[in-house]
Amino acid sequence: MKSRTPMALPMLAAALFTLTAQAQSQTPELNTPWFAEVGYTALTFKGQDDAGLSGKAKPGVLTVAGGYRVHPNIALESVFGLGINKADIVVNGENNGATAKVSYLGLFVRPSWEVSKGVEIFGRVGYALTRVEAAGPLGSASDSEGSLALGLGLNVAVTPQSYIQATWTQPYKKDGLRAAGFGLAYGMKF
Repeated sequence: MKSRTPMALPMLAAALFTLTAQAQSQTPELNTPWFAEVGYTALTFKGQDDAGLSGKAKPGVLTVAGGYRVHPNIALESVFGLGINKADIVVNGENNGATAKVSYLGLFVRPSWEVSKGVEIFGRVGYALTRVEAAGPLGSASDSEGSLALGLGLNVAVTPQSYIQATWTQPYKKDGLRAAGFGLAYGMKF
């Protein structure tokens, strides 16, 4: 009597693989209202005073965001950007030995549109409190101030629950000073 086991195992494995693939392709998109994101933004902080002095620094910011969709196309969101590295301050093209670090906390309204399955574009408009810490040979200083904050972004689904995000964010623009930059993040719906 011949054993059918050698042929039965590959057929069973193929059947299980096919059923699993079909189940995954039929998994509905997770449409829960809550989301969270973690990422990195490379900011450029620059400004110019009335005397013609211009300064620029490019600090990095770890971003953590959380939000709630109040409508399929509108979310309320909070974003915290923690300055994780100091950047050299360049004044009129010269490095003067000073460094800067930027952090911010913002509250946003975030309209979004799904442009194709799994691809979403969004905007951000809100208010952010930004803190700049500077240190140099003559000492250190810090200041916090709030302003209108803006952003644009693109989410691309990785799974029904997660996505990769590319953003442009401007957490501060006021009195000749501006902080803005591009970032990448990973997001989850829950």
